[in-house]
Amino acid sequence: GNRRFDTKKLVEYETWRSQASETEKQGVCTANYSLSTSYLQLTTMEGVDNYFEPMFYGYLMCGPVLSRVVVTLWSALIVILLRELVDMSVALVQMTRWTTSSTEIHQGLKSCTIHGIPPSRLVWMLFIVFLQFIIAVTLLIFGSLWLVRTSELSELLLNSLALSFVTDTDEMLFAALVPSIVKGMTARTEPFAMRHLPRFPPLRSIISACTVLTLLVV
Repeated sequence: GNRRFDTKKLVEYETWRSQASETEKQGVCTANYSLSTSYLQLTTMEGVDNYFEPMFYGYLMCGPVLSRVVVTLWSALIVILLRELVDMSVALVQMTRWTTSSTEIHQGLKSCTIHGIPPSRLVWMLFIVFLQFIIAVTLLIFGSLWLVRTSELSELLLNSLALSFVTDTDEMLFAALVPSIVKGMTARTEPFAMRHLPRFPPLRSIISACTVLTLLVV
């Protein structure tokens, strides 16, 4: 299973080291499977050796490299979700008709387009976007910590898949719980159109890159 080497466990291993015989310690360090005791220490030693297995002629170690790659991909996935939420917020504000109280929808033969929404619907939608933003940031922080603290390579890959599964739960709940007629209307609705903003430095790209690099370095 996944082992986290906190202070308590390190103290316990140090206690074992001071009490175990030389033969027992030598058997653990050399991966001697004939040992009748200290099996936990033996498996832990194997996990550490696998995690720090050298690669590329000894210049890099497998575990730290894979951990950084997985955290980078995970943070990039969350950054994409955050950018989509920002784009949605901008599109909603641009689409708001401040003097109306109803939603303007143009119904076509095969699709429908939303041309305007009232301020009350804007407030509700921004509240939903805010909740999604908080959830995404929480997943980014605690998901990255969870991945970094994973000490086994197989568990690291499985945990990354589990986190990516969590990000798809909203779509799965939508597909499972929403009536078919609503899903059909949603599928026929055209994406929100966002007017081009004045040219500024690519702040979104800069912030996204800084976020990924910060998590990678930390």
